[in-house]
Amino acid sequence: MTPAPNAAAALTRGPLLARNTLWSLLGQALPMVAAVLAIPFLVRGLGTERFGILTLTWTVIGYFSLFDFGLGRSLTQVIAERLGSGHTDDLPALVWTSMLLILALSVVVGAALALATPWMAHRALHIPPALQAETIRAFYLLALTLPAVLGTAALGGVLAAHQRFGTLNALRIPLSVLSFVAPLAVLPSSHDLSRVVGVIAAVRFLGVLAHVWACSRLMPEVRGGVRWEGRLAGPLLRSGGWIAVINVVGPIMISLDRLLVGAWASLAAVAYYATPQEIASKLWAVPGPLANVLFPAFATSHLVDRDRLRLLFFRGLKLVYCALFPVTLIIVVLAGDGLRMWLGAAFEQHSRQVLQILVIGAFLNGLSYVPSALVQAVGHARRAAVLLVCELPFYVLALAALIRIWGIPGAAMAWLIRALVDLVGLIILAGPSLGLGTRLVRGLALPALFTTGLLVSAFAVAPLSAPVRVGFLLVVLAGFGFWVWHWGLADERRALLARARRAK
Repeated sequence: MTPAPNAAAALTRGPLLARNTLWSLLGQALPMVAAVLAIPFLVRGLGTERFGILTLTWTVIGYFSLFDFGLGRSLTQVIAERLGSGHTDDLPALVWTSMLLILALSVVVGAALALATPWMAHRALHIPPALQAETIRAFYLLALTLPAVLGTAALGGVLAAHQRFGTLNALRIPLSVLSFVAPLAVLPSSHDLSRVVGVIAAVRFLGVLAHVWACSRLMPEVRGGVRWEGRLAGPLLRSGGWIAVINVVGPIMISLDRLLVGAWASLAAVAYYATPQEIASKLWAVPGPLANVLFPAFATSHLVDRDRLRLLFFRGLKLVYCALFPVTLIIVVLAGDGLRMWLGAAFEQHSRQVLQILVIGAFLNGLSYVPSALVQAVGHARRAAVLLVCELPFYVLALAALIRIWGIPGAAMAWLIRALVDLVGLIILAGPSLGLGTRLVRGLALPALFTTGLLVSAFAVAPLSAPVRVGFLLVVLAGFGFWVWHWGLADERRALLARARRAK
């Protein structure tokens, strides 16, 4: 079958990607709203101890996605690549082979969880004796739910590869909302955790059936029967294995600093560190959904249209930069005021510098989402994984040294340095795939120096009087807005206006 650049162009159109990003943002925001509304009722209905165990089950379900060994994301990459190149003959076999691999892995991991459940309930988690029996039943149900959770993730990857994020989030949003809301239906008749978790398990199985229905409508050829292709399993497992390394090491890198602050400083220091860390991490609400949409778009484009690949890369990088930089600048300048008004003078004293440093690190980390998605989408997940693994020991050494020298601001500085190294490393890895090599780094050097100068100036202004700080923000943000309008996103603005004129 011949390459299909038209198919690649259709799957990477700007309006489609913008609409899909909005869908992904909704897919994050609405379940959070449901959680905020439902959790107070669950706490009152279940009691503190039972609710604590319920949060563990939510955490376990969240981490279940790590046990697919990256097969879900690998499936997205391979399908999107084939759709872009036009080589779609083996897509049904590819989907079935992936699903059978995931089913086998889920059975093994589910059995391991079931075998470990009595030990976890009696020893590891310190469950009160009165709650141990229902906790064991709840965790057995979780083990049975594993195939549904992993199957849903893989089938969602099929929809993502086809850029069907509307359908994907139309399924995922109710599924996520019901995970918080459905347990409320049990509370009037029973507080037994196993019944609460049973409802969540039922929701998950309904979710996988809904995903099966959506994928069979999108790809009717998969209804032709189960197909196993051993030649496809090896590449999927190799690519998925490296993606799994990224999925495991990445969260460790993000949370390791908090654990080591608790081990090497004090519990009070953890509170003063973890709070600004939670604030800074909210910056990833934009690059995360955008990278999820760009990942299949990169995979679709890279074999047939490198110009389109470059356009998508730079557009994604600019969008993340333009969204995060103003927020980062405002937080750096007003960190002390915000902490004092929200949490009091003690947090202002101990957490101001931590917040300023961490928010810059989160800004850099947010920018790295785009090159990370590109490197994985073009089939080089191994390189990104090796980069992360190599960073880890140096990061631990930096944390150990800087915490002892500077306390929790030192931990924040180690995290910022790691985020900077990760961003530069990923951009270097992305260069060859874009056909730019080291020119990519040189081309971004001047904007990076200018941004550094503005953020250093924000640090210098932060301790000054309120009028000076407000004036600084007004001047810089006005100049930034002028740059965005006339240069930064000028092409995107002109394209949007042209589409609006055509629509009229």
